[in-house]
Amino acid sequence: MKFSRRVLLFVLQYQPTAKVCTPTAEEIQEYTNAIGEKYPALGDMKVWGAADGLKVLLQKSSDWSVQNQHYNGWTADTYINNVFVFAPDGRIRMCTINAPGSWHDSTMAEYGIYDGLEELFNQHGARVVVDSAFRLSAQPFLIKSSQTDPDNAQGIVLNRQATSLRQLSEWGMRMIQGSFPRLKERLRLEEFGERKIILHLTVLLYNHQASTVGINQILNTFMSRTQGFYSYEGSITETANEVFDM
Repeated sequence: MKFSRRVLLFVLQYQPTAKVCTPTAEEIQEYTNAIGEKYPALGDMKVWGAADGLKVLLQKSSDWSVQNQHYNGWTADTYINNVFVFAPDGRIRMCTINAPGSWHDSTMAEYGIYDGLEELFNQHGARVVVDSAFRLSAQPFLIKSSQTDPDNAQGIVLNRQATSLRQLSEWGMRMIQGSFPRLKERLRLEEFGERKIILHLTVLLYNHQASTVGINQILNTFMSRTQGFYSYEGSITETANEVFDM
């Protein structure tokens, strides 16, 4: 199993369908158009995706210093934390994985995600939606939703549509856990890199599935073929008859 995971990781990390890479200008235009169709206020803000954190349970350690690194006081358990940025086609376009459970989502995003989002904003004016767990200071590349509506009507509409769009990232994390149910169990506590391989491979396999199968809840909701936004060549056909070469 260890050897097979390494072979699969070596192959998938070079596959365009599996790689985690920032969207192109054409893809960002597709994404913002798709989101704007459902949420006009966010379309005006050029929102192209949503980000959120995923906690994966980790075995407890008898070493207090190791346990302290992975212990989350808010939920009183040990975790490995991950942050994902999902696009409307269901793919993961940015991520930070395998961080200690004591780390905050915003702290993890400091390692590459914020820089990538800021670069996309500077180039294309595009933003992503996040929740209150992310950076407190106002940043033009982030739209933060909150449970409390602003005082003005325009702010209320924007906040409620941003809160609704955050469901996109919730679906993405649920699809990851649904595709790899072992993630709901506790990962082994080890320091030899096997956990990082498993998490990295999970991301690549998820992206490859989202890219080649083309059928997932996010894609069907935001970029279905009936809306005229997106179509995978490898998608499941409309009828069973099309599967057979008659």
